[in-house]
Amino acid sequence: MRILHWYPNFLGGGAVTNALLGLLNAQARVGAEVFIACAEVSGSPLYGSVIDHLRPEVKLIRWNPSWTFRRGGFALRGVPSNIRKQLVRLKPDVVHIHGEFNPDNLRVPTLFQCPILLSPHGAFHPLVLRKGKRGLKSIYMTLAKYLLYKNVVFHALTPIEQEHIRRLLPKAKVYCVPQGPSIQMEKFLSNGDHCNELSSDSIRFLFVGRLDVYTKGLDILLEAFGKALQRLQGQETSLTLVGPDWNKGSLILENQAEALGISKYVSAVGTKIGSDLVSVFGQSHIYIHVSRHEGQPLAVTEALLFGKPAILTDTIGTISYPEISSLPHVIVVPPRIDSIADAMINAIRCFDDLQSSAKKTKPRIQQFFSWDRVAALHLRAYEDLSYHVEGTC
Repeated sequence: MRILHWYPNFLGGGAVTNALLGLLNAQARVGAEVFIACAEVSGSPLYGSVIDHLRPEVKLIRWNPSWTFRRGGFALRGVPSNIRKQLVRLKPDVVHIHGEFNPDNLRVPTLFQCPILLSPHGAFHPLVLRKGKRGLKSIYMTLAKYLLYKNVVFHALTPIEQEHIRRLLPKAKVYCVPQGPSIQMEKFLSNGDHCNELSSDSIRFLFVGRLDVYTKGLDILLEAFGKALQRLQGQETSLTLVGPDWNKGSLILENQAEALGISKYVSAVGTKIGSDLVSVFGQSHIYIHVSRHEGQPLAVTEALLFGKPAILTDTIGTISYPEISSLPHVIVVPPRIDSIADAMINAIRCFDDLQSSAKKTKPRIQQFFSWDRVAALHLRAYEDLSYHVEGTC
C-alpha cells in the first residue's frame, strides 16, 4: 500500500511530529510504501532533529513555499507547480492528514482522487475551539466543512476525541487508535535498564511537557504541591518540571513557587531528550500530569511505559481508554487543587503498592501502545476505506 502522510509543519517538530515519526517508521517497518509531504520551515525543530529519526524507507517530499499568506497565526503556503505535479503523479492509495486549523489541508482534496483520512490531534476539543482566534477558527471550519470534511474519514486518538468529532460533525465517519511513544524514546523503552525499583524514602514527582501554564495546569499543580507539603510533616519530596519554556511559563512558575514558599522543592530543568530524559524518568517515583484539557500526551504514554505510577486529570484523553483508567497504579482526579493534593499524598503513602502494580501491568501497557499494533490498526482502516471506495465505484 502506498501511503502519503500530509503534515506541512512536520519539519518544525513538536508533539504531532514526534507522534507521526513513530507511525511513519512503523508503517514502513511492516512493508508499506510511506511518504511524508511537508513545507520547509525556519528555525530549529522544537524537540531536536526530525529527519535523523526517519527510517531510510520513508520518502520525504518537501517544498519551499512559493508564497505565504498569514493572518492571526494561520498560514496558507503556496505549493510550487513541480511539487504539485510530483504529488499528483505519486497516486497514493490513501492520504492521511495530520493536525487541523491548517489552511494547507484544504487543498488536499483537489490534489488527490484517493481516500483521505484526517487526524485532528485534539483540535476539535470544545475548549480548543473556544480558546483564542475564535473568529478565524469559525471561518476555517465553514470552509473545511465544504472543501475537506465531507471527503474524509476521521481518526481519533482517544474515545473522548471520537466524541468531540461526532459532536461537531454528527455524520462523520470516525475510527479510534492511540499513538505510541515518541521515536526518540522508543529505543530506550525496548530495554529494561530503566526499570529498577525505587525506595519510598524520598518521593520525586515528575512532569514532562512544554511549560504552558494554563493548558498543562501547572499553576494548579504548584498550588496542590504546596498544600501537600504542608500536610506531609517532614516527608522528603520534590517536583521536577521538564520541558521547553512557553510564553514565559518558566518565569511565571518560578514566581509562583517563590510566593508559595516551595521554591527549594521545585525544579524546572528545561528540555531533556534521549538518554537525559530516560535518566529523569528513572530517578522519578511518580508521574503527574494535570492538564485542564489535552488529548493523548506522549509524556503520559512514556511514563506508563516506563512503569511509573501516575496521577492524571480526567480532562486528559488518555484516561478515556478503560484499558488505562482501570489500571490500579493510575490515579484519576479532576483538575482541582484539593483533589490533586489529596492524590499526591495518597500516592506517597501507597507508593510501594503502586510501584508493584505498575511493574505487573507493564507488559499489557507495552502491547497497548506498541507502534507495530498501532500501525496495523491504521493499515486495516486504510484497507477498509479503500475497499469501500472501490466497491462503490
